[in-house]
Amino acid sequence: MKNRINDGLKIHVIHTAPLVKGTLVKIGALIGVVDRDSGANEGNELHMAGNFELPKIAGALSLGDVFKVDITNPLVTVHSLGSISGTVIAVGVVTRPALSTDDTADVVLS
Repeated sequence: MKNRINDGLKIHVIHTAPLVKGTLVKIGALIGVVDRDSGANEGNELHMAGNFELPKIAGALSLGDVFKVDITNPLVTVHSLGSISGTVIAVGVVTRPALSTDDTADVVLS
């Protein structure tokens, strides 16, 4: 197919702010995990799918819980409670249970 760019699992982005490897970011309507450190206005890859270990706020998470983030939080952390509305959006599913004392959760982006 001549018009296929790639499989869509990761895409090339240029962001006006620096990006840090392994962080979950929202750029416009795109949400993904940053491939490597890059400065402002430098190219980088954004992983749009896959299973990632991401920081989370306090609270236990169960296998299969909806992974939610507050897009106004610059650190973008996992939310297990509350509804999906306003600035809280669903971006994936928890793939490994996490205790309330755990700092991270395993999440598959969808």
